[in-house]
Amino acid sequence: MDQNENIKINKTCYIQLIDFLNEHKEGSETNNTWINDNIMNVYIRFSKRPSINKDKNNKNLYSVLDIANVSVNKAFRDKGIFTRFLNECLKIGFFDFIYVENVLDERFKSFFIRNECHEIKDEGCSSFYLESHNNVLMEKSKNEK
Repeated sequence: MDQNENIKINKTCYIQLIDFLNEHKEGSETNNTWINDNIMNVYIRFSKRPSINKDKNNKNLYSVLDIANVSVNKAFRDKGIFTRFLNECLKIGFFDFIYVENVLDERFKSFFIRNECHEIKDEGCSSFYLESHNNVLMEKSKNEK
């Protein structure tokens, strides 16, 4: 598969994400969905959470895109598929945070640590969050090309 086809596949997931967010904006009560194509499956939720940066004095609720499950076809791992999807999520700016929960795979966990995402440990499991206005991943992706 060439790089142009990879981009096309990412656009499929991106379009599904935009459709989901637009439905949510228009008052849909559906707060979760699977986004998928023949290479990647992602289960997402739109939620409101209190401050997840551990500021106990902050009582505000924030818009959060929860990424609860990610699966990339083995043949396409290490090709930047999820990173591109995550960058698109960051660019949208519809939410305050992106929260990737219960990261069990060490390789996936090291991805978030390497990209300076905030780690939250809970009962032996790591979750990570990124502020949507933070473009660390976007900048790193540009520099890696």
